[in-house]
Amino acid sequence: MSDRPPRAAYVKALGSLTLRGRCLVAAGLACATSGVFIGAQDLVRAGALVVVLPVLAALALARRHNRLSCSRSVLPPTVRPGDACTIVVRVSNHARRATPSLVLTDEMAPMLGALPRFRLDPIPAGAIRNLVYEVRPHARGVHSLGPLTCESTDPFGCSSRRARLEGTALVTVTPVVVPLPTITLPGVSLDGDERTGVVPTAGADDVAVREYHVGDDVRRVNWRATARAGELMVRREEHERRPPATLILDSRRCAFGLAAGESSSPAFEWAVSVTASVGAHLLASERPVRLVHADGRAHVLRTSQSTAALLVGLAGLAPADTPTLAAAAAAAPASGWVLAILGNVGDADAAYLCRLPGGVGRQVRVAVLTAGARVPRPHPGTVSRLRQAGWTVVWGAPGLPFAPLWVSLDAGGPVRALQESAVPESAQQGSGAHRPVAPTWTSAR
Repeated sequence: MSDRPPRAAYVKALGSLTLRGRCLVAAGLACATSGVFIGAQDLVRAGALVVVLPVLAALALARRHNRLSCSRSVLPPTVRPGDACTIVVRVSNHARRATPSLVLTDEMAPMLGALPRFRLDPIPAGAIRNLVYEVRPHARGVHSLGPLTCESTDPFGCSSRRARLEGTALVTVTPVVVPLPTITLPGVSLDGDERTGVVPTAGADDVAVREYHVGDDVRRVNWRATARAGELMVRREEHERRPPATLILDSRRCAFGLAAGESSSPAFEWAVSVTASVGAHLLASERPVRLVHADGRAHVLRTSQSTAALLVGLAGLAPADTPTLAAAAAAAPASGWVLAILGNVGDADAAYLCRLPGGVGRQVRVAVLTAGARVPRPHPGTVSRLRQAGWTVVWGAPGLPFAPLWVSLDAGGPVRALQESAVPESAQQGSGAHRPVAPTWTSAR
């Protein structure tokens, strides 16, 4: 295959003159025209030379057909907000001749920082150059890197050509995870030995067992239970004997006052961080977690190894256009521990939450209401209605730590409050008569 560019490439090259090249062409034409009028042949020849120089430079640049490709490595591919992430871009020259000097710019999402820009000496034929830079993302999300913009110029700077080298990579930034202490909620031990759904056997060999499934380790077979049941029975793992704790995340756009096109807000990020913190804490305690989204989608995570999957899933979470919490409430289990992280909850949403299947006696219900700039305090009627339905209600806002709120849920200790004087300025938005009241931690059972 020939490296000769098509005729259209030369025509395009003439339109790629830089400001310097265009100024030279204009000066040369003026010089040649003046020479014609005054009859100065030397001035005409000088003007013609000045005009031809940038044109020849542009044609020569078009003749050098670059065949470049790039690939990226992201180390590590998943980071926490504020952590460093190293990007390695490999640029390969597949042409049979060296490239001219290049200026490379790697495009990326604005929240990752300023665009990295590199100046490279000519790359020999078949050679590879590695470009290394570092980013420190501060915003949760799955951010894109690339494509790479390649700009080459002639030695005189009269003409330039740009090309985009396809190929992208992703940087996953997980939500902020706050370390949480072990607590005990009313009626349930989050880190204790609560068991439900256990199939007991009689005799001295009492263990929790279940039917054998393909793929189970044969070392877990309980032979006495197998003899009694007439089929293979295996011992249950620790996490299988604990019922999943259900986390309902209200990710509705309307619940956080997000307009069309808005992808996040401080209140929305605070709610996602609370979900990630509680989920990671429960999984670390070998408590299975069932995450329910506003549209009713549910995912069950059973072991501490699933923490990464939980955080990666929340990293890419975007506000949903679901109007109500009907689907999320319908997906809640009939028993167990339910924690709902909510935005602005109206009467209809409160009604759905009050009618969760199972009843108060079979569930432990905790609602975390998120206050924001547009809704500085939850509506008292909503809080009262949830309390009457058996919910333990707490609420907080962006800029306030979640750990004290979590400790306030401890059934073995008093409710702790954070006074208004401790509220940071970032949590107080607005001014004058419309300034929202600074929220305090409150808990009501």
